[in-house]
Amino acid sequence: MSNARPSEPRRKHRLTRLGFHFLFVGAFAMLGGALRGFNLLLVLAGLLVGALLMQWRWSRRSVEAIGVNRRMPGEAFAGKPFRVRYRLHNFSQIMPVWMIRVEDQIESADGLDQAVAVCGVGVISARQTVVPHCDCLITRRGRYQFGPIGLMTTFPFALFSSRQITDQRDEFHVFPELLPLRARWQRHLTTRSGGETTTAGRSGPVEGDFFGLREWQMGDSPKWIHWRTTARLGEPAVRQFEQRNRHQICVIVDGRCASQSAGDDNHFELSVQLAATVVCELVQSTRGVSLLVHDGLADHHCYRST
Repeated sequence: MSNARPSEPRRKHRLTRLGFHFLFVGAFAMLGGALRGFNLLLVLAGLLVGALLMQWRWSRRSVEAIGVNRRMPGEAFAGKPFRVRYRLHNFSQIMPVWMIRVEDQIESADGLDQAVAVCGVGVISARQTVVPHCDCLITRRGRYQFGPIGLMTTFPFALFSSRQITDQRDEFHVFPELLPLRARWQRHLTTRSGGETTTAGRSGPVEGDFFGLREWQMGDSPKWIHWRTTARLGEPAVRQFEQRNRHQICVIVDGRCASQSAGDDNHFELSVQLAATVVCELVQSTRGVSLLVHDGLADHHCYRST
């Protein structure tokens, strides 16, 4: 991902509660020193106003020097945590940036669910890129929108709050929640005996045919790490393999009955969760799987995994 600046963001700068206290005390000291000719009060007022000006200038330059990009995971399931990464780059040539807070708005397509993903960075050196992350958990399947992204800092004295809002939005689909299956559940699948239809052909040395690259996940073998891509991205990337298999299974979920009766919504959701669980299990065992979902409306939604 390039370190290009995003579209022009919106910026907001305002005094915090502590900043208002500083401003009030500074104005009171300046007024008292001017009326009574007390130089120490004028010196105190100058120090307070100087601290406010330095805070305003520092926090403003900090958020203006940062560019942000979001990196969404490849997939996510309801009820299972997933990780969203943010790539922050400091464009300043000499000035480091401290105490940056990242806030990402999350909203469902129907507007019923709203949340904020929050993470932070302690320090970003000049011309350096860091990749903080936020672990999210969504309990309901559907289509969600991430964005806009807000960067905020109050460093160093928490007198001013500077915020930069980048209108970067990503649409993300959360798949149904996966259900626990009983042991040896695959024996209920209808299979044929003999012939090529039951012969699982696998090509490649051990893992299978090279399919692509993806980010490292818990349980991946260290020998799958692609070191050149890892060095370029700054985080582990592993090779993904595909094992060919002649098994072809089609899972069909018909929602027309559920659409006719409001009381069957829970049954339909359970059917979708079961279908998603079966498809995921079959894909892990290197079978070719097709999933067809009819939602009871005019449109058909078809997903295919191989």
